[in-house]
Amino acid sequence: MHQFTVSSLTGEKLELDPKELSHATKSLRLGDGDQLRLTDGVGNLAIGQLQGETVVISDRWSQPRVSPIIHVVQALAKGDRDELAVQTSTELGAASFTPWQAKRSVVRWDNKKADKGSTRWQQIAAEAMKQSHQAWLPAINAFTSDCEFEFYGQMIVLDPDAENPLAEIELGQEITLVIGPEGGISESETERLIQRGAVTASLGSAVLRTSTAAPAAISTIRTKLGWG
Repeated sequence: MHQFTVSSLTGEKLELDPKELSHATKSLRLGDGDQLRLTDGVGNLAIGQLQGETVVISDRWSQPRVSPIIHVVQALAKGDRDELAVQTSTELGAASFTPWQAKRSVVRWDNKKADKGSTRWQQIAAEAMKQSHQAWLPAINAFTSDCEFEFYGQMIVLDPDAENPLAEIELGQEITLVIGPEGGISESETERLIQRGAVTASLGSAVLRTSTAAPAAISTIRTKLGWG
C-alpha cells in the first residue's frame, strides 16, 4: 500500500494535494476503490479508499516517535552525498537534520543556496518518509557554517580515530550525531564541539563516506537500544 502526505487528518473525507493526487492516479495508476495510507507527518496515520479526488477514511491511529530520538548535523558534501544521507537516515527514523558547512566542506552555500538546499533536503525527507511508511516528517533546521549550532540531548561526533566505538558508549534517549565532510572534521572543530559537551566515537576500523556514516550510526544505536 502506498503512503501519501496530507496537511490534516481531520474529517472522514480528505482531499489530496494536487501533486499527491497526480502521483497516485497518473504515476501509480491508482483509481476509485484503491486503498491509500496517509500521514500528516506529525505522528498521525490513516487508511482510506480513493474516491475521485478524495479519500474516504476507514481507520486512523497515532504512532509515537521511535526511541531514542536521533538528530543529525550533516556536513555539506559533493556529489549529492549529503542528500543521500538525508534520504537513508529518514528511512531509519531520524528526527531532524541540520545542514552544516564545515571547514573542509567542498560544497559551499550562500544565503540563496542555503534556501534552495534546505528546501531540497525537505523534499527528500518527505519522499523518504512516505516510501518507508514513517509517520514523522524530519525537521530541516537552519543552515550553519560554524560549531555553534543547536543540539539536542547527547552530542556525539563521529570520528574514525576516536578511541571509543559508538556501540560501547552509554547512550541517552535523545542524541545528536555530528557527521563531517569528505575531508573529516577539523581538529579545531572537534575541540570546540568537545568544549560544548560532545563525545567522539568511531564506527569501527572502516572510514565511511559521509553519505553512509549517519545511517550506519543510527543503525548501530537502534540495534543497541532497540527499534521500538
